[in-house]
Amino acid sequence: MVLRKPLAVCVCLAYVASTVAQIKVLHPKSLSQKFHRAKIDGSTAAFGTPYYGERITGRLVYGESKGDRWCREDDYDIPPPLGDKERKLPNIIVVRRGNCSFVTKIRIAEEEKDAVAVIVVDTLGSSRTPSEIQRVIMADDGWGDNVKVPSILISDKEGSLLIDELRKNGNNVIIELAWDVRKETTVSMDFWITPAVEKSISFLREYSHYAKTLKHKLDFRPHYWIFSLPRDYKDLCIDDDATYCALDPDMAGSTTGKDVVEETVRQLCLWEKTAIVDHNVEQSGDYSAIWWDYVDQLPNACPMDGKGNKVFGEECSLGLMKKLGADMKQIQECLTKDKESILERERLSHAWSPLAMRINDWRYSGPLDPDLITRAVCSGFEKRPKECDTLLHPSKIDFENDFEKKEHEPEEEKGVPWWIVFVSIIGASIVVVSLFFIYRVWIARHLRKALRCELMAEMKQQMSTDDDTANATPQTNPEFNPNDAQM
Repeated sequence: MVLRKPLAVCVCLAYVASTVAQIKVLHPKSLSQKFHRAKIDGSTAAFGTPYYGERITGRLVYGESKGDRWCREDDYDIPPPLGDKERKLPNIIVVRRGNCSFVTKIRIAEEEKDAVAVIVVDTLGSSRTPSEIQRVIMADDGWGDNVKVPSILISDKEGSLLIDELRKNGNNVIIELAWDVRKETTVSMDFWITPAVEKSISFLREYSHYAKTLKHKLDFRPHYWIFSLPRDYKDLCIDDDATYCALDPDMAGSTTGKDVVEETVRQLCLWEKTAIVDHNVEQSGDYSAIWWDYVDQLPNACPMDGKGNKVFGEECSLGLMKKLGADMKQIQECLTKDKESILERERLSHAWSPLAMRINDWRYSGPLDPDLITRAVCSGFEKRPKECDTLLHPSKIDFENDFEKKEHEPEEEKGVPWWIVFVSIIGASIVVVSLFFIYRVWIARHLRKALRCELMAEMKQQMSTDDDTANATPQTNPEFNPNDAQM
């Protein structure tokens, strides 16, 4: 495991492009005038990567090294940030390159000196120009995952001007760091995927429509989350040494991490054997219609809970590739000859998360929403292509065109305005309440009238009975003899 760390640096150099960052001197004016348009260009580290469009404003501070070249916590002292908790001007620390890795210097500044960002000045006396510095990669030494703050490498010439100002006039320099999406003819997208994991599957299926529209305008680069473990654990790995492992997508289910590793190789072989460039497109990106069709159809064609030959695995996967028109001879050759090299490359090209994205080598921040991501992609074009208008406004090119379209629609084809629906609902509610109230009043009156009529009928009947009793002739008992009553 220990021997694998240094390899990450070598491979990452091939796969992570240097990201240009910009420093703008806000104060003092005398210092800002020493730089063209008050700005300094530098190279951003491959670790602690900032979000695209991010800006950090703070006070530039510098502490003299006591001999260890800013590689130890007690090697230099930094004043605390200005202000209180509510209104604090954070520290952006300046250090010089040398003696230890970039990660070590940045980690100390972040964890021990409370830096929100770090500017690394090239080695004292270095002749590298600002343009040459932008091509230098601040590589990860294998421990960069622990670094959260961004850092920028600048030339010795420009960095010395900053340090001289801080030595002369104290820590009164205010700067802004900016990372904007670099404009390109073709926009690149690096996306880290884990096959069979729901979030990866959902995004790829939803984004396939967008990718098929952008085609060679988008230089899409799939990556897969492959890692190593001290030992094989519950079938997460394909080898006994646990060198190539993947996440288990369904935990207690039948699909294992080993299955995911195998699917990773199949998907990468499909991409590498079918992705092509279009020479009619300037700076054409790689595009594979078959690959996008495959990732779109795989969840339904080969579900994890499927049966027989229609379940997530090699047989179903290769069958789908063949159905989509892939050259199976090339795919099989790739699976046989290139499997280990593909997995090693993916193991060493990690991002900050199993589900991560870069756009024009900038870290994408935000939800995996196809529309939001397409907006970020389209903002990276030097000249926005018509495909972006089609994707971002599928029913209208812009507000004005949409408004004009509605102006000329036949009256019967227009939808009902919302306010009419609202008023109709309110009116209907009032009518219903009114009818209910009227019904209650009518029922009450009807019941009172019925009761009164019934009561009157009973009273009349009672009165009639009383009258008949009063007018009746008394009856004599024929067997009664008055003499019998005498004593």
